[in-house]
Amino acid sequence: MAQEVEIKIRVDDAEEAVARIEGLGAPLVRERHFEDNYLFDLEGDPLLRQGKLLRVRVVDGRGVVTVKTPAPKVVGSRFKVRREIETEVADADALVEALVAVGFASRWRYQKYRRVWRLGESRIFLDEIPWGAWLEIEGDPDGIDEIAGCLGYGADRRTRDTYRGIHERQCAERAIPVGDMVFEAGVPE
Repeated sequence: MAQEVEIKIRVDDAEEAVARIEGLGAPLVRERHFEDNYLFDLEGDPLLRQGKLLRVRVVDGRGVVTVKTPAPKVVGSRFKVRREIETEVADADALVEALVAVGFASRWRYQKYRRVWRLGESRIFLDEIPWGAWLEIEGDPDGIDEIAGCLGYGADRRTRDTYRGIHERQCAERAIPVGDMVFEAGVPE
């Protein structure tokens, strides 16, 4: 089981973030693409209550199933750390059908556009969600700190939060119901 270490960084302008990433010499390994993500749980949400996640990510009809579980707590850590198991599936619709057949239900859906770069052993993701643009940097803690510093984004922009947490906070600030985090007018260009 792999361990995922990451931070998210709020950015004001997606294209400015792209320029900063390219300025580091990081090669683009995946062009901008649309992702539709579904979190599954059983009745009563036992996975959520245990800090676990079962996600099906759909990209161009293909799927990636991901299970995340809590990693040992590191007091004062600046990073979100979780254990992660991930594998591709050829038919995302069939996987969703199988999960529903054994009692799982989609509990939350979120959409984003994503671009991916690699720099050394780290990966840099630029995600465009309905609440704006966010960088995710994954890798070892020293590499994450070095990349974040070189990009010039201060600690005040960093969070260990999930996109669900970001969405819930944005909804609370606007006093709107917390539903799925999807683009309002379908999938934007």
